[in-house]
Amino acid sequence: MQGFGLRGEISSAWRDIDSLRSFLGFAGLYPWRFFFSYLPWSYKTMRGSDRIVAVSDESAAETRKEFPLFADKVRTVYNGIDTSVFRPDRDDGAAARARLGISPERRVILMSGTATRQKGFREGMAAFAALGPAPEPLLVIAGDGPELPVLKRRAKELGISSRVLFTGAVSNQSMPALYNSADVYLNPTLRAEGFGIVVAEAMACGKPCVVSFSGGTGSTITGGESGFFVPPGGIREMTEKMSLLLKDGELAERFAAAARARALEKFDLKKTTEAYISISLEVLKGGKKK
Repeated sequence: MQGFGLRGEISSAWRDIDSLRSFLGFAGLYPWRFFFSYLPWSYKTMRGSDRIVAVSDESAAETRKEFPLFADKVRTVYNGIDTSVFRPDRDDGAAARARLGISPERRVILMSGTATRQKGFREGMAAFAALGPAPEPLLVIAGDGPELPVLKRRAKELGISSRVLFTGAVSNQSMPALYNSADVYLNPTLRAEGFGIVVAEAMACGKPCVVSFSGGTGSTITGGESGFFVPPGGIREMTEKMSLLLKDGELAERFAAAARARALEKFDLKKTTEAYISISLEVLKGGKKK
């Protein structure tokens, strides 16, 4: 289960509405999709499965709640990342800054992902704008998508165009260097996430994170130890936590080390592989769950 259950799917689609047209699309599509496609497909799939793997503790709990008949089939295996590729690397970070024209002393906040309304980039930008000009931080937004023109207009309206850098689409191979170029990673998602792979990648690169607590993002950082959780859409809270991490270097370094350690312990690709092998052997040895 990569998502956050049926209710999560609906709530995420609801949060994507930002116009009459998108509302009419939601009203016309989702009742049919839910009752005649998604719900029966999910039930049939779970009934025919030996095990159901959810990518976060929250997703697993939601699946058990929505499909109690199959609760004993559900297991949690976090999405895995290659921590030998996503790792702290000052030289890669410096090289990425040079390519993007960012000075070594500039403080950088990074957001990344497909630019859709659900990602909360508007709220993240508003929180960044509230930081004020000192010490002249830079917001880097990596990714492409339908929300990008809106974000560029919004940057002008907020008077921060000179402090926002849009990189466009970035390949997965280039993302480790981009993470390493940042001081703080911000994930302001409004979506009920299944997990939050970008947060895990940033953690593996040793970055303190400010994360919207939405669905499975709760399985990423440890709040107050490797980053800060904020409520979805919590502009004031995002501003406060980003400001704290930018001003308190000792705290940021402590969070960075804890983030890397947690990524190695929980999200390393080898551990994900081992977990899937273990579940497969469980099925082979124990038979099907009814």
